[in-house]
Amino acid sequence: MEISDCSVLVTGGGLGAILARDFAAAGARVHICGRREAPLAAISADSDRISAHVVDATDEAAVTALFAAIGPQQIVITNAGVTLGALTKAARAVGRTLRVELG
Repeated sequence: MEISDCSVLVTGGGLGAILARDFAAAGARVHICGRREAPLAAISADSDRISAHVVDATDEAAVTALFAAIGPQQIVITNAGVTLGALTKAARAVGRTLRVELG
């Protein structure tokens, strides 16, 4: 199968944006999805072979609706990630509080 014959779904931006652009340049029809509309619009503006979809990958109903809209995909790259920065900060704050209060 040639890439130009493929329909590709890429989740997430960052590396996903690079992958979406590269697949589109190779002739694939690319769907990129993520939570924020502005970055997705910027990515899809680069090529008429890229379509953007605002979808939270953790929302099962939204993902099901996305696949219903775009149809079968030959390639799916699950690049969306969850940043744990806020959780790490919260854990550190709790640890700091316990150290102060428990001596």
